[in-house]
Amino acid sequence: MSYLKYSFDENSLLIHKGATQFKKNEVKTDQEIYIIPKEYKSAKINDFLSKLELIGFNGELKFKKLLDDNKIPYLYIGQGPNGIEKSKTLLDHSESKRPDFLLNIKDLGTILFDVKCRAKMNCANNKEAFFALFISEINALIELQKSVQMQVWIAFIERDENEDLKDCFHFISISDLHKFIGEIQKDNSFQQIKVLRIPNQLLKKIDKKISFSVGHVDFSPKIIRKSIRIHLELMENLKSQIIMFIRNNKCYKSNIGREIIKNKMKTYYSKEVDACTETLINDKVILHSRYKHLSLS
Repeated sequence: MSYLKYSFDENSLLIHKGATQFKKNEVKTDQEIYIIPKEYKSAKINDFLSKLELIGFNGELKFKKLLDDNKIPYLYIGQGPNGIEKSKTLLDHSESKRPDFLLNIKDLGTILFDVKCRAKMNCANNKEAFFALFISEINALIELQKSVQMQVWIAFIERDENEDLKDCFHFISISDLHKFIGEIQKDNSFQQIKVLRIPNQLLKKIDKKISFSVGHVDFSPKIIRKSIRIHLELMENLKSQIIMFIRNNKCYKSNIGREIIKNKMKTYYSKEVDACTETLINDKVILHSRYKHLSLS
């Protein structure tokens, strides 16, 4: 039987052809094999996953252990080469997003979980750090939820400065995130925000025992006001940094995101910088011409 087998310890992928039993001495290692010749039954690819992919896979393994320890039945969908494919309808409506686990939870039924291994984002003039998601990510998961008629939840696990993962998870439903965005977007100035820093009060910390908070969520005005203030301050600060950087450096539009986050990696995302730069160009604060460095008006 043909199969793919991934080894996390070795970070290797074994590809085995069908119709014959696998024999250890037939595996060819450390070779750049793109097509398996007829005389070979198997091939092994070393260093298969990238560093970030390995971190993500490790987070999924930790989540699997959490589910096993809580005796929760699940199907592991995964993001690797054996991941479940999505139909064209789902691809059209939910972009490339797909969850990692399908769970059966008592009193909740079948739900989908997406595991996110993320470093918390710092905020200028604020001691708190937050898990963050692109608004587009949230919208894609909402569309997935609508399409498959199943609840979608997110399980965050924090990645520290050494790229190690902490032991606890933080749960939140995509429905609650969507409702929260609806509340803060009532402030028109929030429409420019591309990344949501999720208030820590909205997340349920899970150490060993899994539990769920379900039902109507009423977001306090204080949490909403604080979130709007933090996001707007971040955007104003980012605009100032972009302007100052262009004033003091020669830079192309395609490089601005990477340049800005060199020293601000835990405050902004590169795509966030690019979107803010685009806004400044549209507002004619920054001048942009093809093949030319950015300049100030």
